[in-house]
Amino acid sequence: IWDGGLGLDGGYVADGRWHHMALVVDGASGRLYVDGLLRSTLGWIGTAGPTTTTEPLQFARYYNYPDALKGQLDEIALWSRALTAQEIINLIPGRTTREAADLIGYWSLDEGPGHIVNDASGSGYSGTLRNGPTRILSTAPLDANPNAGTAIHFDGANDVVQVAHDSALNAFPLTVTTWVKTLRNTPDYFGVVNKYFGGSGNGYSLH
Repeated sequence: IWDGGLGLDGGYVADGRWHHMALVVDGASGRLYVDGLLRSTLGWIGTAGPTTTTEPLQFARYYNYPDALKGQLDEIALWSRALTAQEIINLIPGRTTREAADLIGYWSLDEGPGHIVNDASGSGYSGTLRNGPTRILSTAPLDANPNAGTAIHFDGANDVVQVAHDSALNAFPLTVTTWVKTLRNTPDYFGVVNKYFGGSGNGYSLH
């Protein structure tokens, strides 16, 4: 699902504030929601189906590009179904629960010190912090109270979280959601959630 340009355009988010992003893919189309609003839709070219890529699932980097996200991520989740518009709205403000139906992986990023990012869904798809991303107190709007736990800060150089490939992460249909705050406003492919080999047309990427 790609228009030959920049793909699904969610509009301007490089304002130093938290934004909720959701990428939904099913047999009809790909849809991008930002802060609960449908921003872009594209239908399939060719036959709809799951990716077969063996790339790792990465947070904060697009494929192997040298420049990475400069900013913060929190509450990343992957489902094996297309969430409805209302379900996405219900996540704002809010956080995913590990009991959510068809949840493949859920990375709340609320661990203590260490290099492991736990999969709170119980599926076992834990990730590893690489090249020095740091844990900070989160200010994402997850709760009515100010206790949002922690988020991960990425320095924009080469910080990344990697989750090893598993065929279950190549779900179809799928939904990817996350809270993101970017501290960079230069145009480029700065990854948010990526399982894609650049130029392959095989995978999915939120960036």
